[in-house]
Amino acid sequence: MYGTLRGGRIDMDDGVTKSSAFRFTVDAVLAGATDTGVPSAGTVTVWYPVSQAQLPKPGRYVLLLDRAERPSTSGVPLFEMAPQPQLVLPLGDDDRLTLRCQDGAEGVVRRERLRAELDGS
Repeated sequence: MYGTLRGGRIDMDDGVTKSSAFRFTVDAVLAGATDTGVPSAGTVTVWYPVSQAQLPKPGRYVLLLDRAERPSTSGVPLFEMAPQPQLVLPLGDDDRLTLRCQDGAEGVVRRERLRAELDGS
């Protein structure tokens, strides 16, 4: 999915672990949202069980999210982000993504082309 990561760390507790979260406003999904339970639009709370220094900076991104095993202790649904840097892709104002290939080279792809590839079009 792609959207806007909002600034600010949120203290979060799911009853087992205390950690951090951030708000992500989903503009739309690229593929697979129905399989993950992530809404196709709106704001979600993304659990990020690492230090604040590792949180992505505010901005537009393509993220891979899944629904967390349990909600926060306040009942807020939580979503988890794959923490690998290649799954947190900055989305430019021109809707272009810069992707790093396995050999270290970089390539640029438009968001709509990525969506078409994921849909198999």
